[in-house]
This record gives sequence, C-alpha cells and structure tokens, in this order.
Amino acid sequence: MFYREDAFDVLGPAELTALFEAFACVVRLHPVVLYWVHRLDAREYLVSSFRHRSMVKYSELEVVHVTPDEIGYYRLPGARIGGGGRVEPGLYSLAIQAPGGRRHYLRIRKCGHGQLHLDEVCERPERDAASFQSLPRHTLDRSKFAAEMATVVERGLEWDYQRALLGEPDPFTEAEWGEMTRKCAGLSPRADAFLAEIRRRDRSRRVST
Repeated sequence: MFYREDAFDVLGPAELTALFEAFACVVRLHPVVLYWVHRLDAREYLVSSFRHRSMVKYSELEVVHVTPDEIGYYRLPGARIGGGGRVEPGLYSLAIQAPGGRRHYLRIRKCGHGQLHLDEVCERPERDAASFQSLPRHTLDRSKFAAEMATVVERGLEWDYQRALLGEPDPFTEAEWGEMTRKCAGLSPRADAFLAEIRRRDRSRRVST
C-alpha cells in the first residue's frame, strides 16, 4: 500500500537540541495538562497520542519514544504502515529500548473509545517477563517529529495563558518561569506570544493586588 508523507523542515543539531530542552521542560512542569506525554525517566519520554496534523493519523496505533538523540516509534499489534490497520482495545505489555539506553517495561491500555493510556512503567519483571512483547523499533527522523514536539510545548503554554487570563494563581516559581522562558523563547511565534501575554497578565495581577 502506498501512502504520502507530509513534507517537513529539516532542522540542524542545535535547533533539535533546543527543541528537546523546551519539550522536556514544559512536560516536566505540566504533567497533568499534557497527560498523553509520559516521563519514563529524566531524559526519556513516551508519547501515546498526537496533536499535530502531520502525526494525528497515527494516534491509537503507535507510540513514540523520545530521547535527546533519537526518536523511535512502535506500531502496536494490528497497526500497519502509514497509519493503517486497527489496534483492538485491551492491555498491551511492551518492552522498549533506545540504542545504548535503559530498557523500559510498559503496560499500555487502549480504551474502548480509542485513547491509549500508559498504565504502568515496570521494573524488570520476574514472574511474567514473557508477557512483554519486544516490538520492532523504527527510527523516525527527528525533524519529522519536531512539529509534534513544538505543539506539545505550545499546548502547555496555552494552558498557562488560559490560567493567567482567568486570573488564577501562578503555580510556578520564578526559577521555573525563568527556565521555561529561556528554553521556549524563539521556538515559534505562537509560543512567544503566549509567554509575553502570560507574564504581562501575571505582573498586572500582582501589581493590582
């Protein structure tokens, strides 16, 4: 079966590193808001659903493993190349590992409405090791996944903007805001607009009180 891939901009090493740092920072500070992005450890993440138009067709079918140096993806049983096939609802026990990285044992549940959830990150299983499938790992061009990672960052900042717009308390310390501003500034015009408006509204509210 033939399928057409969306075009994407090729980013340089420095741009990819900056994007990963912004992504990691925003995910760490928004664990509930960005519920479809899961921290496996301090530098590795599992993305179980997708928001950017270039990746959304793979939702409910594949998961992506993000590390600082590589993007890997796994097709769940029943998924086909190009976003085809069907993954049945149920619990899937998977073992994933980036080259040179730690092995992670995951229990991923697909609900009846289609959403994938990471139920559990296990230590090395002793009794039921055979139940964990080692699916083929496919490498994805880091630039191809860049738009999805940038969308995750923007979603986190959008939540901060909505919180500031409603006048709700700022949940972050100055150090956390400094880190987020430093790492996210310049990522996209949308991210820059959110950052500027959040800071303006938070400062105005503090002055008025």
